[in-house]
Amino acid sequence: MEERKAGNQDQELDQMSKEEYDLSLEEKDEIPEQEKEMDEAIDKESTITKKIETNSEKDTKEKIEENDSVIQQTKPVSWKKIRIVAGITLLAVVCGIIWFNWHYAGVDILYKTNNTPEVTTTPETEETETQEPTLSKEDVLTHYENLAIVDDKVNKYLNIRKEPSDEAQIIGKYVPYSYVNVVKEVEDGWYQVEIEGQTAYVAKSHVLTGERAKQLALEHCLHKVKVSKDGVKGYDGNTKKAKELVELVNGDSYAVVKDKENGWILIRARHNTECYVKAEDVTDGYYLNEGILFTSEGEISQTRLDFLNNAWQYLGGKYVWGGEELGVGVDCSGYIWKLLQQYDIHIHRVSIEQSQDGIEVKEEDMRPGDLIFYINRGDQISHVAIYTGSKTILHAASEEKGICLDAWDYLKPEAIRNVFGD
Repeated sequence: MEERKAGNQDQELDQMSKEEYDLSLEEKDEIPEQEKEMDEAIDKESTITKKIETNSEKDTKEKIEENDSVIQQTKPVSWKKIRIVAGITLLAVVCGIIWFNWHYAGVDILYKTNNTPEVTTTPETEETETQEPTLSKEDVLTHYENLAIVDDKVNKYLNIRKEPSDEAQIIGKYVPYSYVNVVKEVEDGWYQVEIEGQTAYVAKSHVLTGERAKQLALEHCLHKVKVSKDGVKGYDGNTKKAKELVELVNGDSYAVVKDKENGWILIRARHNTECYVKAEDVTDGYYLNEGILFTSEGEISQTRLDFLNNAWQYLGGKYVWGGEELGVGVDCSGYIWKLLQQYDIHIHRVSIEQSQDGIEVKEEDMRPGDLIFYINRGDQISHVAIYTGSKTILHAASEEKGICLDAWDYLKPEAIRNVFGD
């Protein structure tokens, strides 16, 4: 039984071995085909890889060549900039060291040596700025021996009279804070004064002396230069090469615009011209206004005196363009046109036509009461003023200034006319 059983088992094993063998043969037949397919896939992949590598190498080469070209183009420029910046930085450092030593140690490291003594020199040039001492307002007290000044309680002005009486002829005016050259006190509350070489009289009640006069003088003095010789010129700059702008008038004074610097003073001269004047040619100081004398150029008619006194009543009045009503508002020509009507003197209404009225007068022959014409806009006469003596005019100037006083040559005079027939 056992042998039969063993035999059956051997038969089963043989049957199984045969089947396995047949299966292995079938698998062997399939392997070559799979290997072939795998080889083809590998060859295809290899071909693609080579193409990719080839294209990649080509692209990479082109990129490298492009980068090399950019580098070749930019490299010199970059180094040039670096060298420039480095040079500037080095120069700035050297300058900083030199300045530091000079400013703080007083040592010039470029020129100082062990064998050379330290010497400081300053080149003298026209442009070198020199520190000028500032002029103090105390200077005003040095110009007047017996200081007397018109107070601020007077109404617009203080009359200057020919005799010490309220009934005496009025021959001029002092405005508030003007200097009064008192000669002596006379009876009945009057001062005898001297003005432009003439003797006159003013009411004592409005003239201050002593400490109060000094205080007002310091508060109201004006910085001016006075010209006391012929041939003084104003220039367009403060160097020797500056060009002449205007000739200043002997005896006149001019407002200072800028204090003395390097021997020059900037002033406002004739015709409203700002110019430089040599400090050695003028007297620089603080001064007070002085009186205005109607008879400064000699005796004038009573009609002229009355006309001037009447015109002064409106000092400080209102300017109104086209205005003709005294005490309310007038323009420059309306002011004069209306005043002259009171003396039966009839002229044209506007300034350009008024400049043809009356008789032409030369500058050296003008008298208080004459009319002076100017161009203050455009290219033709457009302004008129009354000459009131002592190189001063009275006029309706503008809305800002109203009826006021100015220097007679604050603008260039274009015409001077006598409308009184004397």
